[in-house]
Amino acid sequence: MQPTGARLILYGNEDAAFGLYDVADIHFMNRGCAKHVLESDVKRISKDPYSFWVLGGDYCDFIAPLDKRFDPECVDEDMRVVDMAQLATWGTKHVLAFLSPIKDKCLGAGIGNHEHKYFTVTAQHNVHEAVCETLDCQDLAYSGWFDVYFEYMPGMKDCQLIKRPKADQIRKAGQARLRVMVHHGFSAAATAGGKINALKRAMDSVDADLVMMGHLHEQIAKATVSLGVDDSCQVLTHRTKMGMITGTYLRGYAMNQTGYGEMRGYPPSVLGASRAIYQPAEMVLTVENRADGVGLRF
Repeated sequence: MQPTGARLILYGNEDAAFGLYDVADIHFMNRGCAKHVLESDVKRISKDPYSFWVLGGDYCDFIAPLDKRFDPECVDEDMRVVDMAQLATWGTKHVLAFLSPIKDKCLGAGIGNHEHKYFTVTAQHNVHEAVCETLDCQDLAYSGWFDVYFEYMPGMKDCQLIKRPKADQIRKAGQARLRVMVHHGFSAAATAGGKINALKRAMDSVDADLVMMGHLHEQIAKATVSLGVDDSCQVLTHRTKMGMITGTYLRGYAMNQTGYGEMRGYPPSVLGASRAIYQPAEMVLTVENRADGVGLRF
């Protein structure tokens, strides 16, 4: 668990709405990884000057030949046998090649259960340090916090992200702050209700405006409200949190392979990253669940 400080976004459009994506559960090195969906999301983030993202863990599959989960049928077709001698290097190099166009927009990078298990067994936690260095971002570990400060600058074109602002650049009059907690996720729930309960547990456990969670290969949004009173204990107050479970890039059912999701009877995965949208001027937070490829085009 890692508190990672502040980020500062300066912007010139008073009515700007900022997209915050949780790019998680890529599972690169698995044959079922939908690279075209990852590429599409990267392009979407890259093209929008008001979009930013976090890396939410399980960015590589990290299942080595001696792992009981290893299945040669599920290995990326581009990976050669000799590449397995440098599994971590090969995987991170190739997934970072996809992510490098948006590294300047990265708010932090975390690990998932796949990284944690592999790095612990092989004593290679330094691999994730190298990932953070390449993306020039703070390490969110398995779960971590950060604050995003938004400052309106009249006349400024587009916006600028300052990843490590100085103390005198934040907490200024007129700025809006969004406190974000990113958790890779937990639970083996297969039902929508079980997954919502896992998200609710995470939201109830932390002090944050937005809770981002992965691991469950689903897209779900949830708002909660807690009641309180003001300092005089005379006025009722309401505090709202938003939580989101982000999608994955690992297809649970892919041609010419038998994945673990198929064997366990899991529902097909929801592909692509979920997005939270924050409007600092109105202090409105929305979580978007998106489905690509809907409908039929002739």
